[in-house]
Amino acid sequence: FAPLVAVGGDVAENLSVWFALALHWMGTDVLACVVLWFGALGSLAKLGGLVACLPLAAVRGWIAVKGRPRAVAALAAGAASDSRDTHGQG
Repeated sequence: FAPLVAVGGDVAENLSVWFALALHWMGTDVLACVVLWFGALGSLAKLGGLVACLPLAAVRGWIAVKGRPRAVAALAAGAASDSRDTHGQG
């Protein structure tokens, strides 16, 4: 759920900034300040989601550089050879 938290935090941050701008335009600066504090919470949620995604990105980078581990490649090769779908071939 880390990518979902990052996206949700980003959306919450953006919406709170726009809402705070509207409140500032209406002259309610105290409420705008409160809404900006909620935007800061959204920013922290976004940061937490992105930090939680770092191990996933590191694993993807490792696989891209080093290739898949032998055990995973063997499992994938075994699953491909065991498939019953012959795509119309005899």
